[in-house]
Amino acid sequence: MFGVLPAVIDPIQLADEGITLEGELSLEGMPRLRELCRNPQGRVRVSLRFERSAQGIRKVEGRIVTSLDLTCQRCLQTVSQELGIATQLLLVRPGESQAGLPEEADVLEVTAPVPLSAMVEDELLLALPMTPRHTQGACAPAAIGKPGKRAPAEQPQAPASPFAVLESLKRKD
Repeated sequence: MFGVLPAVIDPIQLADEGITLEGELSLEGMPRLRELCRNPQGRVRVSLRFERSAQGIRKVEGRIVTSLDLTCQRCLQTVSQELGIATQLLLVRPGESQAGLPEEADVLEVTAPVPLSAMVEDELLLALPMTPRHTQGACAPAAIGKPGKRAPAEQPQAPASPFAVLESLKRKD
């Protein structure tokens, strides 16, 4: 059962205490993500486990699941994008040594309590496709033109000569 999530969290403290957060967030609290959505009324399901490893490394692992209505970059119609993100972040305080941390790991430097929605929003923004679009052949046919068929164009006019201006300036003796 998903519950109510806190608005602001201290990830370091949650990792030290071994807390798990499960619940739903509204897209209304994620302004950067909301700008990209055609329908900003969605919900994001969040399940995050904060813990400290045997080596003393603080981390957060979990899953973020949502469905977003984005704009297809082929036909400019709505395309529904299902996102299921498995996230893992290593948590450090400012000035803490990062010597024992894996190089490929994503590290979050925590300076103060952070809004949970901003943390989740960052993960969703990173998971979005660069150019959202329908699968090949699934775009609305009326929205995209068929190759080879063009509307009749006006007769092209011959381009003006670049020397036409000089011709008008020419003196007649």
